[in-house]
Amino acid sequence: MQFEILGPVRVTVSGQAVRIGSARQRAVLGVLLLSAGRAVSVDRLIDAVWGDQPAESALNLVRTYVWRLRSLLTEDGETRLETEPAGYLLRVKPGELDLAEFERLVADGRAAMARGEAFAAARQLRGALDLWHGGPLEDVTLHGGDPLAEIMRLNEARVATLEERIDADLALGKAEELVGELQQHAAQNPLRERLTGSLMLACYRSGRQADALGAYRTLRTALIEELGLEPGPAIQELHERILAADPDLREGEVVPRRSARHTPRQLPAAPRQFTGRADEVQALTALAEHGEQPAGTAPRTCWPTGTRTGSCSSTCTATRRAWSRASPPTRWR
Repeated sequence: MQFEILGPVRVTVSGQAVRIGSARQRAVLGVLLLSAGRAVSVDRLIDAVWGDQPAESALNLVRTYVWRLRSLLTEDGETRLETEPAGYLLRVKPGELDLAEFERLVADGRAAMARGEAFAAARQLRGALDLWHGGPLEDVTLHGGDPLAEIMRLNEARVATLEERIDADLALGKAEELVGELQQHAAQNPLRERLTGSLMLACYRSGRQADALGAYRTLRTALIEELGLEPGPAIQELHERILAADPDLREGEVVPRRSARHTPRQLPAAPRQFTGRADEVQALTALAEHGEQPAGTAPRTCWPTGTRTGSCSSTCTATRRAWSRASPPTRWR
């Protein structure tokens, strides 16, 4: 038997494609394959197929779908779909499920890259990506529960594997031939710093410094507009090195896997004009950083007061103090 879920759900028995049946029966099979080798409860199947509004006959329908699938998934007298105390369990053998093969090839590719074997890593990771024929369970509609979270995980794993395969190809000196592919992937994933970093590196190594800097500007604009974030430290450093025409970037390096997590800037705009209130700002800073009152003041909670006009408002004072402690944004040279 062969099972495919990295795209439309497909089943092959004795070399022949199997007609799976109705959309809901296909959904039941998809959920069972996502948890191949583990029991899936009836409640979980109902939740995935119907969501928050299950049909009154949902329990009987699930049993009917399982009965039909059991007959479809029988080969040489051996049935793969079993009833367990905890629910239903679909057994698959090594090499039968494309998802398991994908994960095996990714693990092999990562191990090869860790050993410095970029050619082997690229081959394994490319083989893993070739197993995809669309989105996971592309022709299945699910309504809730763990299967939707698993689909999100698989989509993330696919993009991460693509990034790792590109790293391997960059290490093999294929920068120029990667530029077009990376431009497409970066456009499809405008907030992925690692993809944009690989695009910048590929452009730089291909003698296209201006395009590398343009890719950074596009990423930075998208991050600020969508999330209120500056690019992470790793890609900022790459940008600075490209600006400086760092010769060490020409060969051998790949984009760092992860950068530090960011805290979104959620402050109001900084006051354009702000005068006075130095004592209040000092008190706020002391309380925020040390939990202490400034020397010579009575032990009390500090709260700026004043009218709500101009630079004298309490909001303006608090905002001024917050901006004085915020990290400055990256500036272009």
